[in-house]
Amino acid sequence: GAAAAMGVAAAIALGPVRAEGVLVAAPAGIVVGLDEEHKLLDDVWRLVKQHALDATFNGLDWDKVRADALREPLGDREATYAAARRMLRQLDDRYTRFLTPDAFAKMAKFDITGAGVLLMPDPTTKQLVVAAPPRKNSAADVAGLRRGDIVLQINGQSTAGLSPLDVTAQLSGEEGTSLRLRVARPDSIATTIAADVPVESSSSSGSGGGGGDGDGDGGVELGREVVLVRHFVVPNPVSEAYVTSDHVGYIRLTEFNADCSNAVRRAVLRLLEQGATAFVLDVRSNPGGVLEGAMEIGGLFLERGSVAAHVVDGHGARETFFVTPSDVPAAVAGDPLAVVTNSMSASSSEVLAGALRDNCRARTVGRTSFGKGVIQGVFGMSDGSGVVLTVAKYQTPMHHDIQGRGIPPDIPLRVPSGWRTFNPRRVDLDQLRAQLKTCAAEPIDAQQQQPQQLQQPASIADPAALSTSSLSSPSSLMPPSHTALPASALARASIFLFH
Repeated sequence: GAAAAMGVAAAIALGPVRAEGVLVAAPAGIVVGLDEEHKLLDDVWRLVKQHALDATFNGLDWDKVRADALREPLGDREATYAAARRMLRQLDDRYTRFLTPDAFAKMAKFDITGAGVLLMPDPTTKQLVVAAPPRKNSAADVAGLRRGDIVLQINGQSTAGLSPLDVTAQLSGEEGTSLRLRVARPDSIATTIAADVPVESSSSSGSGGGGGDGDGDGGVELGREVVLVRHFVVPNPVSEAYVTSDHVGYIRLTEFNADCSNAVRRAVLRLLEQGATAFVLDVRSNPGGVLEGAMEIGGLFLERGSVAAHVVDGHGARETFFVTPSDVPAAVAGDPLAVVTNSMSASSSEVLAGALRDNCRARTVGRTSFGKGVIQGVFGMSDGSGVVLTVAKYQTPMHHDIQGRGIPPDIPLRVPSGWRTFNPRRVDLDQLRAQLKTCAAEPIDAQQQQPQQLQQPASIADPAALSTSSLSSPSSLMPPSHTALPASALARASIFLFH
């Protein structure tokens, strides 16, 4: 099947900021009697009317919004783009935005940052930070970046106030090209830092050492500049896999990339051979990635035909996804399983945790996950511009929304930050077995429901698979269509936009 394109979370992958949900379509919706500028603006309005997940349009009378927009004088294309931005801002959706032709062109090709570092917004400060230790021997690792470093600037532009797509545009580049980051240690910056003020500071390259922090005028710490040279890789997403002395198989999954299901499968088989009789799957600070990875890994532990997730659009139509059947020995299906999450476990991590939890196959341990459960569609306009619009949401097999809520822990546990080691012996196996037994005794009625299926359009883009250490976008465009995009295609074309 088509593998999901993961990356904006902007998978920012230099690792993420990861993003979920991308498909490209070209709306038609031409209104007779309008000039070219108002036709384009009307097409933007029609996209929202037809595809927005929020059918209330943020409580607005969307027909009145159209009437007001069409009365607005538009002298040129830039004025039209500005009007489109104002229209979309009224939705108050941080993931929805208008794309200029240049920005849309970057979304419509296969872009990879290739710098080996995962960037995500800090959930408390909202600053863009290095969310995990850089991949070993990557440009970021060689340049001395560390988990927790605050990214103040990308290619000379302040990251303050940047949307996920703005960040993606700055990070995108080709093999061998350079990426300039201004970074600072979290304990060395003044709270009043002016990240947009250029300063003279030491710099380091992805082929050299780290260098120290530089100081700006007045003693305010403005960080240092590092230059990273992009190089494409698909890292091993299983960073740790071993069996404890009490026969618990521990697997640390750091991302959902093109190799994630194979990597977990290999780890499971190896740990079974080494005597594992219970498993701990650690997805702390895993920002998500390829959706198929969640369904395939779910298939390692769940029976054939088990529901992995539902995708629901703004009209209430639902598409159900099932786990991918596996050839892993059936014995693993009965072994106690715990999934460890924290507040930075997002997207595909939440889909997998929700599937295993709702099917009574695993219990979640740790902290409530991030809560990224909406999908964005990317639509191409007639002049080459585009619109990113939230069009659908994920639900767990028991129809619990993920967006804004996350997956709660069945066994709350204070867990270390995602880059630190977790001791699987901290999971109380007796409590785990007792909870699994109680859950299994309860009927799972939700899986017996027959939800309305979404109508499939005549043609659907087939996004290419890629690593979650990538910024991704669809490899092809959909032809013009008035048909609502199917949830299945949207889910597989996901761009996780974290902000």
